[in-house]
Amino acid sequence: MNKHSYGFASTKLIKLAYLVELEYYRSFGERATDVEWVYFKYGPYVMNYQEYLTGPLSVIKDDDRPFHRITISHNCDCAPSNRKTTTIIERVIAEFGDYALDDLLDYVYFETEPMMAARKRTDIIDFSVALSKQEARVKEIVIDENVYQGILDKLKKRVSGEQPL
Repeated sequence: MNKHSYGFASTKLIKLAYLVELEYYRSFGERATDVEWVYFKYGPYVMNYQEYLTGPLSVIKDDDRPFHRITISHNCDCAPSNRKTTTIIERVIAEFGDYALDDLLDYVYFETEPMMAARKRTDIIDFSVALSKQEARVKEIVIDENVYQGILDKLKKRVSGEQPL
């Protein structure tokens, strides 16, 4: 069986778990878990998160700071829903696992719809405000180089005052 292990401090682990929940909701229109996420201090939090640290999760002490080791197994005899979740976990870790904690917190707090919609501390996080995968997709606009230069030239003239608004 192919396995990968990752280690994260508690704060980062919780924020990555939030992103897994968010990405699952974006992909399937429903929550991956029934865990209650609340707006606590500055961002999403699970009050009793330690209760969920079982199974493939283990706690390692490093310089008196707890790190939680996550083991993700491939080619497991998982139910299809678990395979979907495992795929999302891997994708979130691949995209956000190497983020510096401050960068991850900025993204979670200020760029995810459920957190942007939360109004006051202790509010329950509402994942239904999240954009679907289709809605969240960024579309790249391709503009012909000549058209692009023409737009830039007009903009420069307006900024310099040569062409009135």
